[in-house]
Amino acid sequence: MSRFCAIVLSGGKGTRIGGCVPKQYRMLKDKPLSAHSLVTFERSRVDDIVIVCGKGEEEYIQKEFVDKYWLSKVKNIVVGGEETT
Repeated sequence: MSRFCAIVLSGGKGTRIGGCVPKQYRMLKDKPLSAHSLVTFERSRVDDIVIVCGKGEEEYIQKEFVDKYWLSKVKNIVVGGEETT
């Protein structure tokens, strides 16, 4: 039986669009932009979700996304690498 894993890249700073809040945390209707993707994967055939976030944001992701939206499929929260140009 096949298993499906979604890797959600949420570690950017959103510098191209400006502002002090990274785009993945900006509100879209009733929740942050990344939450819309995570909730969609939670309700889909995906078995496991891995969230890649910025350094020091792991607790925030756990509290404000995984716990708040009851994301039981999130199996790991990992820190992304350094930005390259």
